[in-house]
Amino acid sequence: LNSVLLMLTHTQPLQKYLLNREHSTTSKAEREGTFCALSLFENHVREALEGKKTAVRPGKLLRHLPQIGSRFKHRGRQEDAHEFLLQFLDACHKSALKQHTSDQNLPRPVQLTTVIHKLFGGFLRSQVQCLDCQQTSNTFDPFLDVSLEVQHASTVEKALEGFPKSEKL
Repeated sequence: LNSVLLMLTHTQPLQKYLLNREHSTTSKAEREGTFCALSLFENHVREALEGKKTAVRPGKLLRHLPQIGSRFKHRGRQEDAHEFLLQFLDACHKSALKQHTSDQNLPRPVQLTTVIHKLFGGFLRSQVQCLDCQQTSNTFDPFLDVSLEVQHASTVEKALEGFPKSEKL
């Protein structure tokens, strides 16, 4: 938890967004007293970067672990940092969507415009090419993370080189 919060706190574009209160000025969560992961994280970032220069305990975030991710109901268990990161980013993404509408059935292109998807997301292109006529078809799927095989790669760049694979269907 701490390593993920530390990394996200010091991600410059997200830090700038949160320190400028771009989310909390339009969020209904604090006024309505409802859970908002992005507002909680904004408060954490403000405390960590603008508060006293002492250790920061993310108490409010800890209390809301079950709302952040269903697997985080029991405190004190060692959880996978990657899984927490994905669950936390998803909770922040949902919070960003809620600030604009209570309807979670927004069109997918609109859902991909939150600060979370802009900063951490991307699109994975799947391309199929007909071997007879050479016609190609592309599909673009949004993602927040990419699973890479790093066991035999000496750098992230090498792992990324091995990511796209051609297949004959």
